[in-house]
Order: sequence, then structure tokens, then C-alpha cells
Amino acid sequence: MSLKLMKVDSASELPPEWDILADEYYQTQEFLLHAERYNPCAQRYYLFYREGTFVAGLVVYTLTINVFTYSILKIPFSMNVAGIPCSVSASGFIGDEELFAFVFDLLKPLEKGFLTVLNLDFAPQIKDVMIGHTLPTITLQNGFKCWDDYLDSLRSDYRRRFSRISAAFSGVRTVAGDCSLYSEDMHLLYLEVLAHTKGKLETLSSAFFRNLPQAFRLTAYYEQERLLGWYISTAYQDRFYFFLGGFDYQANPKYQTYFNLLYELLREGLEDRCAVLDFGQTAEVPKLRLGAKISPKWMLGYHSNFLIRKLLITARGILEYASVFPETHTFTENKEQ
Repeated sequence: MSLKLMKVDSASELPPEWDILADEYYQTQEFLLHAERYNPCAQRYYLFYREGTFVAGLVVYTLTINVFTYSILKIPFSMNVAGIPCSVSASGFIGDEELFAFVFDLLKPLEKGFLTVLNLDFAPQIKDVMIGHTLPTITLQNGFKCWDDYLDSLRSDYRRRFSRISAAFSGVRTVAGDCSLYSEDMHLLYLEVLAHTKGKLETLSSAFFRNLPQAFRLTAYYEQERLLGWYISTAYQDRFYFFLGGFDYQANPKYQTYFNLLYELLREGLEDRCAVLDFGQTAEVPKLRLGAKISPKWMLGYHSNFLIRKLLITARGILEYASVFPETHTFTENKEQ
């Protein structure tokens, strides 16, 4: 297949067809422009044309990360990453998956050194590269009429669990609005969560959150004046997204803040009538207990040096994400998804 490649260094130069191919909000020009302004990391964009028609695109940026993210080893490398320059599960590749092998073949000579492709929705069939699992996305297919329908569909033990956890949030005050409400207290809670997170890539600034586009909503929870936790969400087409959040670890045992944030996210997504609720990556077990399911993601590792490339392939076992989670049975039989 013959593809023509073009490179641009700003999302402002992307063609109108880019957003047509984008499946997720984080792949859109609007969000990429925001990331470019508030999380600059040498973003560049590769455009692929077939017979003059835009058919695929790829976002690439440079970041110093730990290549052994999912092992106990800590070895930082400067790496070229094909992905969204922000901690989300969306892929940096847009277009038909059948085109990916051709796209990657054109990309290899242009991105020297380490090249990692993150969060692919498919396992590409390419020789001489390391291909493995990365953190899955946790999603829930919304087959519920409303929030009460969801609660009525829970098995009795999950319904009791919800009642117990939500009782701990009784009297907690909710503040919701756009992301201009984002405060330094909120950012401290974000950093606290980040310190407990495996597989983190970058640390985002408070300005990144405070200046998010209008598509995003910020919801925070207070006990009197004490900030217990917060989250940011958005919706695009028929998909609801949990973006990022933070909570006070010290207050969490008393208020069950983390689990209550998950329930509130779930309620918001159901009330928005979105077909798919995307809870992002990490913390798989509590999200699966909501009734969500694992959506696998794949990563690809490549190096322009032949010997290092072989080493990457050999080391796949310690590079990829290999956790396995037990199946949950959250709903009564007639509602199991």
C-alpha cells in the first residue's frame, strides 16, 4: 500500500478531516491544542494520505519515562511516545487499524532511538517489535434506564455495599462547575494520588487542569470546608469519560471518599445517557465491582538499534502489564452484561 506522509509541529495545522477520524475526545484538535499549550513535550503530528485523501494520523511526543513501568526496576529513558500527551487511555493513532502497519513502517526511520506506541485497541501484526499488553481501560455498557434502575439491578450484596459506602458521604457538600474552579488544594490531592499510582507517565500542572476546555466538568466534595476529593469528567458523542481526580488519603477511611467518587461518576454518566462509561485505567478491581468490564489495550516497543530492539522483545515479560482480575457478578442474572 502506498501512503504519503506529512508532518506538522502544531495541532493548529491539523486538517479538518482529523476530527472526523478521531474516535475519542482526547484525540480531537481541541484537546491536542490544550495539551500542546499546557503540557508541552515536543508534540508532532504525522498525517498519512492515500491518493490525496487523509486516512490516518499519529500523535508523537518526547518524554523521559521508566521503560520498566510494570516491574520493580526503575531505569529512566528519554523516549518518543506515540500517544496522547496526557494520562488518558485513548490511543495516539487515528484511522483504520489495517493501516497501522504501513503507518508504523513510515514512522520508524523518522523517530530514532526508543519509540513506544501506547493504548492501541488492537494487537498489531508487525515483525521485529515488542508487542504486549498495557493498562486496560475499564468500561461499562449502559443498558440502564436511570440511576434507580442501576441500583435495582444490583445483586443484594452489592446493593448493601453501596448503601454502606454512600452513608459515609451523608452530609458531604458538592460543588460543581467548570474547571476554572480548580484550586491548589485540589492539585495537592492530585499529586497525592499520583504518588500512589503505578504506570504514571507525566505530572500535569495546576494550569493544565484549571484551563481545560469547556467540555470538561469539575465536581468537588467538602465536609464543611475540608476538601475530601474531586474529579473531572467529560462526554463526547455517546461516551462518558472520567478524566482525572484526587482525594484525601487521610480522610478516606472515614468518608470512603474514593468509592463514593466512583459512585458519583457512575451516576453522572448514567444520567447523561451515554452508551459507554469510560472509567479510565488503573484501580481495576473497584471499577469492575461497579459492573464494568476490562477493555484490553496494547503497546508496541521499538528501537532503531537492532540489538536493543532484540532486547526489548526478549524482555517483553517484564515490560508488559500482566495482571489478571477475577470476574465479578455485580448484577442480577437478567442484567449481567
